[in-house]
Amino acid sequence: MKLSLFLFILVGPCCVMTNQLLQYHFINENKSWDQARLYCKDNNHTDLATVISMADMNRLRQHLGNRSAWIGLYREANGSTMWQWSQPDVQFNESRDNGWDTDEPNDNGIENCGTLNTNKKWADLSCNRAKPFICYDGENTNNTNFFHSL
Repeated sequence: MKLSLFLFILVGPCCVMTNQLLQYHFINENKSWDQARLYCKDNNHTDLATVISMADMNRLRQHLGNRSAWIGLYREANGSTMWQWSQPDVQFNESRDNGWDTDEPNDNGIENCGTLNTNKKWADLSCNRAKPFICYDGENTNNTNFFHSL
């Protein structure tokens, strides 16, 4: 009993922190991936959308509707095959963060940026392509309004 109480006290705060909901903002303006990221940061958002948990992914899928949008997934243009999130302190985990569509990433041409496509899966696209995008706020304390269009 004492051991389980000790573990609950030790692990409990970690669970609360990892279950915090992020606030997402769908921006219905067509921009390249770099322009979209700059827009997010210049407008007091944390960055392009980062998926920290499956709950985040499910909420993005549910509220995106029949639209596709840039998210904060990218890889360096130096031929790297390693994908990462634009938010530097969030590591991309291939086994955990597997939201790729069938046959993606396919690197059809030079495609180093990630999008959430209309069938709610990730795809790689050219970073210069103009698309709507999703920003997020990492310091959300109000979990009731977690997704809205601007």
